[in-house]
Amino acid sequence: MRAMCLGLWLLSIPCDAQDNWRDVGMPHWTFGIRQVYTDPLSDSLIAIGEVTEVNDFGTPSLMTYKRGAWSTKLQPRGALRTAVRFGDTLVIAGGLWEVEGIAVSRIAAFYNNSWHPYGTFGDTLGNWGIRKLRVLNGTLYAVGGFEFVDGQLCNGIAKRENGQWVNVGDLEYIAADPILVDVIEYQGDIYACGAVSLAPDGARGIIRYDGTSWTAPGGGILGGPSGGLCMAIYQDELILGGTIHRSAGNAGHMIMRWNGEEWRGLGGHLRDQNNDT
Repeated sequence: MRAMCLGLWLLSIPCDAQDNWRDVGMPHWTFGIRQVYTDPLSDSLIAIGEVTEVNDFGTPSLMTYKRGAWSTKLQPRGALRTAVRFGDTLVIAGGLWEVEGIAVSRIAAFYNNSWHPYGTFGDTLGNWGIRKLRVLNGTLYAVGGFEFVDGQLCNGIAKRENGQWVNVGDLEYIAADPILVDVIEYQGDIYACGAVSLAPDGARGIIRYDGTSWTAPGGGILGGPSGGLCMAIYQDELILGGTIHRSAGNAGHMIMRWNGEEWRGLGGHLRDQNNDT
């Protein structure tokens, strides 16, 4: 009986290690982290951002965290925004133009123990370059503010096939100069979100490719300056976060969910300190 009581008492003690945030000891000066990514091949955590030993935030860094310690693996020239493991190749991208003395065009890959160019991406609006890399069903996708990839019209989204970059479907209805920031697969279709609109009605914010054509699911995001910023799949629904206002007629405020047929709100919506959407 005394052992049972002791066990119940131990279970009642709050566990600070699980319930609170803890410092992971990021070294040097840190201005901001753009992405954290678990690398399955090296069994390490990759962090991308403005991390510097000399308080110079003009150079982005790729840091790795393993066995309780951080190390700086790479400091390329140009904006570094995203990284992903594609097979046995580590791919990094952004607005890069040089990686360890190798000239690149927005993207680079590490294989055979060295860095290599991994395609030629042409920007449309300044140096937007590539905003996000994702591997979906074994295929590598890149989205961003680029218009051409390896000489092909891509309008902000491309995929890697047979060792080269190709466009994704019919681009006729995607308005010029999109800046896509995320891509995901849901119910067999490819979704991309960002500052994008479709002709002729100007549906905006999020687009879907069903294998034949691009459309705006559920009419897209309603309202003026609106757009999707990030997506995830949760409980068999597509979750979309971004600049989304209920006052413009959207189902949610700043976040909403899609079941393949309609947009719906998520919980009580996101609200500010005045309990207002």
